[in-house]
Amino acid sequence: MKQDRYANYAQALLSFAKEEDNVQGYKTDVLYVSGVLNDNAELVEFLASMSASESSINSAIDSVFGNLKSKHLCSFLKLLSAKHISRHYDKIFSSFISLCNQELGVKEGIIYSMDEMSSDDIKRIEESLSKRLDSKVYLENRIDHELIGGYKISIDGKVYDSSVVSKLNRLKAVLYKTEGGK
Repeated sequence: MKQDRYANYAQALLSFAKEEDNVQGYKTDVLYVSGVLNDNAELVEFLASMSASESSINSAIDSVFGNLKSKHLCSFLKLLSAKHISRHYDKIFSSFISLCNQELGVKEGIIYSMDEMSSDDIKRIEESLSKRLDSKVYLENRIDHELIGGYKISIDGKVYDSSVVSKLNRLKAVLYKTEGGK
């Protein structure tokens, strides 16, 4: 039930973004706000405080986030604080980012590799997948030391595996078939 509540807040914020025809701008600002809140647990605690006055919380929000281009985002943060759910910003913002990605036709995924990949390599793979999936693709690189080489990509619950282990397993299956299962 709480998940529905968080999704409702995310949907309301998306409505503001669409009303302003600024979904990408809101997404960018929400990612910024989320980063600031992730790095400042004290700020989150203050925004969620039952003992701080509403005016001091609103002043803090204006001071920290008043320069955002998204017109309604500060008001939204003040509402979360007034409703005493600002501690759950991560769930609300995560839902909001997913809604933005759907609206913008964007897919985000994870590319697993044995070592850190260069931004050029990631960009090349993103462009290739964008054409293949007919959608803009953004990938985050994560290290997986179990891969011998190559990479594995996870997007929307689908896995695209171009790892050495995967290729060896496919080769093994082909050889097993051609030898009649011996």
